[in-house]
Amino acid sequence: MSIDRRSLLRGTVAAGAALPLGALATGQSQAAPAYQLAVLDVNRNNVCVFNRGDQFTDANIKWSFNPGWGDVLETRFRDTNNDGPVFMVAGGSPGNGKGHAEIRRRSDKKLLWQATFNNYPHCIERVRGPGAVVVAGTRTDPGKNGGSLHLYGPANGSISSLKYLRSYPFRQAHGVLWDPLFNLLWAVGGTVLRSYRVEGTYQNIKLVKAGEWAIAGNGHDVQPDYTDTNVLYVTDSGHVYKVDKRNPAAMEVSSTRKYVKSFSRHSSGEGLWTSAPQDASNPFGTSWVHFRWPSAATQRPGGRLYKARLVESAYQ
Repeated sequence: MSIDRRSLLRGTVAAGAALPLGALATGQSQAAPAYQLAVLDVNRNNVCVFNRGDQFTDANIKWSFNPGWGDVLETRFRDTNNDGPVFMVAGGSPGNGKGHAEIRRRSDKKLLWQATFNNYPHCIERVRGPGAVVVAGTRTDPGKNGGSLHLYGPANGSISSLKYLRSYPFRQAHGVLWDPLFNLLWAVGGTVLRSYRVEGTYQNIKLVKAGEWAIAGNGHDVQPDYTDTNVLYVTDSGHVYKVDKRNPAAMEVSSTRKYVKSFSRHSSGEGLWTSAPQDASNPFGTSWVHFRWPSAATQRPGGRLYKARLVESAYQ
């Protein structure tokens, strides 16, 4: 199915009526599905993987990683042709705005590529095919007025050959996601959701803006719905949006819960999300991962969980 390019170029949101998070889907199984998820814990500066049905205690950790450079604000799991299964991490220190991004081999955590930044990276994504990597940095100063997407291209098929190409201004850039169905890179930050085409090969790769749509503000996360390849979930400081990629201008306001930091939907139909405290007492989250359809929650004792990610290498 081809995407409607006229729809891609619209710049306004036609939002539907707000629903509670529990109303985003109906008719789901009452049993907890079997899958693994990774929690990003800024208290411990690490990523830990748990089985969905386990308690999130140290004894039940299936895999973990601590990069040693501060808050881990993103992780992604991807498969590559030349380097096999990899995981990516990004984050840094809110105090000085500096940060890091890394790509490592999953089997032995060997470092394949790394980069440092001055604008507090919150997300990293790899573009399947061209092999480009995009890192979202939120700012260029202690405030919130800066932000950019940093683009890296490979000299050959290996991750270790990635070189910096250029940066694209994007105010408060927070989230990026590659969409293999429509061959688009989706990015969110500030008051916009934006899409880009990724053109060229190797170190001639560039991002070309395809469309832009308004959201309320402080855009935070963009993630797939693994039950429907046409759907994305986008969060900002006061909403969870359900976005049909064929017509993003008609995105639905699916929840008005504040400060949802991450939201995605497993192939079983279960949603999982994290949020900061509703009184804004801490911007980095609580000790809980929440689930929907049915409603449930699991605590990571002593944790402050910025995001929860599916341990899933597929893009959608």
